[in-house]
Amino acid sequence: MFIWAEIPQGFTAKEFAFTLIEEANVVVTPGNAFGKWGEGYVRIALVQSEEMLKKGLNQIEKSGLFHAVREG
Repeated sequence: MFIWAEIPQGFTAKEFAFTLIEEANVVVTPGNAFGKWGEGYVRIALVQSEEMLKKGLNQIEKSGLFHAVREG
């Protein structure tokens, strides 16, 4: 029901969660909300329809957040 996804380097979990909201209009939970071992991750809840999850993935891809990290 949840995915724990590692975040790109250069972000805290909270920073990355807020960046996803601002840049991709996607909401995830910063991993450190669940304790110190969650830092470096975000938790993605798989509670929406498959269509909505695919839309969120598309929005993340279009945001370029991961491309900038890979090229940097």
